[in-house]
Amino acid sequence: METQHVRNAAKAAAATKVGQKAITAVVKGGAKMIGKDIAEDIPVVGIGVGAVCAASRAIKGDFLGAAEEVAAGVLPTVLPGPGDIASGAINAHLAAKDAKVI
Repeated sequence: METQHVRNAAKAAAATKVGQKAITAVVKGGAKMIGKDIAEDIPVVGIGVGAVCAASRAIKGDFLGAAEEVAAGVLPTVLPGPGDIASGAINAHLAAKDAKVI
């Protein structure tokens, strides 16, 4: 019985730590991500925004992140609807990566 309480306490502590990191990621990258995400959803404009963000990441040595930025910028123009959803998911991943949640 006591072992179960220890396990529950450990799970609660882990959930709290993960929750704190997630909240920090949202606060730090939220405004930036929202503005960039909106700009990337505008056809053709999004390609330019994605290219600029990709160049910034490539200069820092994050080539995978640069490829993700290009994809996030191109997808809404090439594939309206599903591309917007995919772009949002990519941007959420990048924001979490930037906040060191993942």
